[in-house]
This record gives sequence, C-alpha cells and structure tokens, in this order.
Amino acid sequence: MRRFLIAGHGTLPDGILDAFNRIAGGDDRVTAIDAYTDHTALEDAMAPFFKKVKDDDEVVVFTDLLGGSVNQFFLKFLDRPHFHLISGSNLAVVIGVLHIPEEGYLSKERIEEELDLARNQLVYMNDYIKTFSFENNFET
Repeated sequence: MRRFLIAGHGTLPDGILDAFNRIAGGDDRVTAIDAYTDHTALEDAMAPFFKKVKDDDEVVVFTDLLGGSVNQFFLKFLDRPHFHLISGSNLAVVIGVLHIPEEGYLSKERIEEELDLARNQLVYMNDYIKTFSFENNFET
C-alpha cells in the first residue's frame, strides 16, 4: 500500500490536507502531522504514523522546509526501500503525487515529473498575467 504523510511546522500540514480533501475528495492513505503545536517531541508525534506502516508499504513524506527540523527528522529513513521524501511541499505537488495511479512502486522519474509540474505553478503573477489569456487556459 502507498501511504502519504504531510509533516511540517505548525498547522500547515493540516491546512494542506484540508485543502486537498476539499479539492480532491480526500484519501484515507494520507496523514497530516502538525509539528511543534504542543510539547510533544517530534519523534513521538511521528510514531503513530510509522506504527501503521508495513515493511512492503511505500511511503511518501511531504515536508515544508528543506533542511528544517521536520525534514531532517526523515533523513534517517532514506535507506528504507520505497521511501520518498519531498521538501518544500505545497498543495500542487501533494495533489499531483497523490493522483499517480498505484500501479507498482513509484519511480524517481515519475515523482520528479510531478515536482516539475508543481514548480511550473510557482509564478510571479504581476508579469505572468501580461502574457496569459485566461479565456483560453481556465474553465469558467
């Protein structure tokens, strides 16, 4: 089974999960963990998620900040088979990766395709709007 974890500082993970659920209808394979919202140690906050993970499960973890303490926590799992750690995550990348069909394990290349698509949505609208036609590119 493919399992997803959105983990980050404050209530950002729950916010991303809430937005995902509203847009995409939800997915019971997804867990959000809000770090540092109480006095719970980071390892203790993550333990319930990993208790549900089986040896043959694929795990995709989305974190908020590259090099942040939450992201650093998951570095120790990088040697685990079928474990993927994505930092700097946003709603676009979560939606993209979660909608990859579960046909075997994810490849590095397939994940990178979704990361590229999400990066392309990060634009400075002040300039972008000058060359963009909403009539041809968005449903109304």
